[in-house]
Amino acid sequence: PQHGPYRCQASAVDEKCNEPARYTLLYKSTDPTNPDLQPYDPESPPEDVATTTTDEGRTVPFIVRREDGYQARDRYSILTLFTPGEEWSATAPQEQWNHKVLVTHGGNCGASYAPGNPPLQDYSGTLESVPGVTPSYVTALGKGFAVVSTALANTGHNCNVAMEAESLMMAKERLVEQY
Repeated sequence: PQHGPYRCQASAVDEKCNEPARYTLLYKSTDPTNPDLQPYDPESPPEDVATTTTDEGRTVPFIVRREDGYQARDRYSILTLFTPGEEWSATAPQEQWNHKVLVTHGGNCGASYAPGNPPLQDYSGTLESVPGVTPSYVTALGKGFAVVSTALANTGHNCNVAMEAESLMMAKERLVEQY
């Protein structure tokens, strides 16, 4: 049984707060003053897209697909290196993915009964946007890792260990089935 009460977002399609995933593209800039990921428009590609070499030796443009969705009553994010225009399926992923995963989550202890934000930044968000410091999730992406985060696995949003475990198991299941 799931703990209650829980208030879903207005766009939820059911009582478990689910809704279809959304996908956006991001990229790493060659400009060292922009260490975090920037929005990428495939219709008007930026000229400063960096390249990266994965831990398996594949050199690819540093373009990332970010999947954001709701499941198990809260938000999740999955990020992977991605080549626009190339197919990706669970049985045939793009070759730049090394089949390794970094799971990010936050610290502290909080209680929220509505959807929150899945953290990606280091140190529970206290080391954000520091000039010259590349966040660890960006480094992991560049090596070919998928990066997964769920809001319920952030103890600053939710201190219930059973809910955190459920959230991570659901995210792992989605990753396995979709990637």
